[in-house]
Amino acid sequence: MRLAKDFKGALSPYSNQQGSRAFHWSLPPPGFHKVNVDGATSLDGTSSRIGVIIRDSTGHVTAAMSKPLPAHYSPETVEVLALENGVILAFKMNISPVIFESDSLATVQSMIAMESGGPLGHIICEIRSSLLHFYSWILHQLESQQSSL
Repeated sequence: MRLAKDFKGALSPYSNQQGSRAFHWSLPPPGFHKVNVDGATSLDGTSSRIGVIIRDSTGHVTAAMSKPLPAHYSPETVEVLALENGVILAFKMNISPVIFESDSLATVQSMIAMESGGPLGHIICEIRSSLLHFYSWILHQLESQQSSL
């Protein structure tokens, strides 16, 4: 349900609301594509899912995907796996230059710090290695704003 809501919200170039947080999405600069990634994990421990949406500089959806993961993972793991799948999809579509955007500050910070230790270090190293295939890329956190809803 959350992925469907996120996808519907992603089709709007204005904002995506999640709980009490609202995320402001903005168009990428001319010539760029933006790859937004997100992960979700159930509160009851039964499933985890990821989603990716790619838009061009006019806001047109170029590609999107969502998929269930084979097990229940922590929120941190799911967010890193979502980013990995976003990078893979953008590479397969030969998109560059590209902006990768995640609402997970921890994921973005781990990527910037090039953390290679810990339980997610091997995935972060693989993502960093995959990013070398892009002509130009940027990674940042989707900015959240307080929601009045």
